[in-house]
Amino acid sequence: MHAGSKLVFYTSKNLVGEGIVEKVERMNPKVAWSRYEKQIFLNKNQYNEYSARSPISGEDRKMTDSTIFFLKNLKKYKKPIKSAFNVTPVGRYLSREEYQQIRTKFWLKRQILETP
Repeated sequence: MHAGSKLVFYTSKNLVGEGIVEKVERMNPKVAWSRYEKQIFLNKNQYNEYSARSPISGEDRKMTDSTIFFLKNLKKYKKPIKSAFNVTPVGRYLSREEYQQIRTKFWLKRQILETP
């Protein structure tokens, strides 16, 4: 994932919004919290827990750095869109063609975007 990539947000099997990656940084989780705590969508306890353990397996993380995504042009879909593609708990890369399929299918049915 790099600057300019589109990131689509999902819950369960529904796509719920999107944004553009402005930049990506890798850093120690404690440094990330001290720099960006007001911009992180978790409280400190949630962030520390997420940084220490995988929310999927519950196992301790072996990594020493976190990947921080800075996003712009965030949009929330008016209605969740059922994904036509399998999405794993850690996400899924969509090709441009797959994204266009989603966009064509749902935007033409008046699936209007709203800005949060």
